[in-house]
Amino acid sequence: MIGVASLPLVMLPLIEAQVPIGGSVQRLSPAAIVALNLLQPAILLAVGVALGATLAHRIGLCSHIAAVNVTRSFAREWPLAAASGALVALAIVGFDVWLFVPRMPELAALQNSTGAGGIGIRIAGVLYGGMTEELMTRWGLMTLVAWGAWRLSPRHPQPPTTWVFVVAIVAVALLFAAGHLPVTLKIVHATAWVITRALVLNGMAGALYGWLCWRRSLESAILAHAMGHVVFALVGFAHTA
Repeated sequence: MIGVASLPLVMLPLIEAQVPIGGSVQRLSPAAIVALNLLQPAILLAVGVALGATLAHRIGLCSHIAAVNVTRSFAREWPLAAASGALVALAIVGFDVWLFVPRMPELAALQNSTGAGGIGIRIAGVLYGGMTEELMTRWGLMTLVAWGAWRLSPRHPQPPTTWVFVVAIVAVALLFAAGHLPVTLKIVHATAWVITRALVLNGMAGALYGWLCWRRSLESAILAHAMGHVVFALVGFAHTA
């Protein structure tokens, strides 16, 4: 919920910049609009946490905080999580600068818009992106997909195979990537390049976080995701794909 609570740091500047104040057009204050927009992520977070708490231990996923299937200390995990999160963020920056931006002039407007929140968008990226999104997508949705594929597998009730998790990681990575499109499409028109960019950049990050959640722990996925946003901040990159 700390991540959900950080969203006004991003929403308020964007709403105040885009929604006219006063007159007959404005029905709600920016604060009221933000409050209404916090309901959906709060509900999705609760569902994601509930799914993980119910199913993760059954398919061998690990969480140190939840004390589920812990086989190693987090001290042995965090260097890989931090390094891989930083590297995938740098890869995203590289792909955007050298592949997508030259073919999509409208990205300049996208970068300017996502940078409107200043330090607020960076804080929300770490807290909401790093923690809340991982609880929703990896701990919740990926766990559900993997559990469902395992239950339908001919090998059930034997432990889930690698392919069960590969399917779950890829499927949820693509859903995670597609989930970033609505924000982008409020700023730029839908084109093949815009959609490809969203799926490629967010998809490869989502695949890494899914792999870390599977092979290491939920906390490793959280750290990698948060580290990515730290790198974006350090290089001055406003990432909303």
